[in-house]
Amino acid sequence: MKKILGTVAATTVAAGAFLAGGAAPALAAEPGCRVSYIPVTQSAGYVATVLVTNTSSTPVTGWTLGFELPAGQQVASSWSTRLTVTGSSVTARNAIWNGYLAANGGTGTFGFEGAYTGTYSSPSSFTLNGQACTKS
Repeated sequence: MKKILGTVAATTVAAGAFLAGGAAPALAAEPGCRVSYIPVTQSAGYVATVLVTNTSSTPVTGWTLGFELPAGQQVASSWSTRLTVTGSSVTARNAIWNGYLAANGGTGTFGFEGAYTGTYSSPSSFTLNGQACTKS
């Protein structure tokens, strides 16, 4: 009983300090995802394989990956995704069979064919369900 009352008292003091303008406990931002973008280029075309990894401690059920195509690129076809392109903005949504990304390392993959003019470059950033991802 003493331990419970002590815990309640400590929690109350901490909450009171926070409400009185004290510092809130620091919460570390948890990275949510990592994207591996693997292109194979030929003359004016390319095939890209995209591997999405959930690096958070919470599973993802249903995902949307967003990214911008570099200038001069366009998508011709895709697989294992429902891909839409508006201008240079690409939105890839999971297929029925790859929508679950387990916590702490679950992966999903898709790919697409594209064309480019000029010099090829890969997208520079990605978001998973609106949250920034690390690119590897």
